[in-house]
Amino acid sequence: MIKKKGVYNVVAPEYITNMELTNISTQLLKNEIHLSNISSFLLKLVLGEMSDIVLKGNWVSSDKIVIDEFQFKYLTTMSAIKSLNL
Repeated sequence: MIKKKGVYNVVAPEYITNMELTNISTQLLKNEIHLSNISSFLLKLVLGEMSDIVLKGNWVSSDKIVIDEFQFKYLTTMSAIKSLNL
């Protein structure tokens, strides 16, 4: 039951970077993922201010839904990906 009003970030409780997600996915899929490096200059040129999201990431907290006793089925990225039975 939601007890508070306002905006909720519906995100997993584990903070993970794109690099960590890529490494976990590679590990679980037993496959190498090759991604090209794109210069930050090019990203800034194409995306403008939005390039910060790609280059620096975004810290989003699930604290509010945890406090309201939301139950996550998977607490880690590793357990969620493993559940896909790939």
